[in-house]
Amino acid sequence: MTVHGHAQEITYTADRYLDVLLTYSNHRALPEPARNGLLTDIRELIESRYDGAVTKRYWHELITAVRVAG
Repeated sequence: MTVHGHAQEITYTADRYLDVLLTYSNHRALPEPARNGLLTDIRELIESRYDGAVTKRYWHELITAVRVAG
């Protein structure tokens, strides 16, 4: 078995980061008023404290193995 890892950092504007959050099922499942309130607060936080952008770190991992006849 071999494991390969790769780190990646992506910087998102506030609007793009909210788009990312809306791909997560737990955010999508919120009632609309709660979801809109959450996203509004996150946008305001990013714009007021982080100069309008945030960087998200990802770790990608590929695991490969060779099948042994048996």
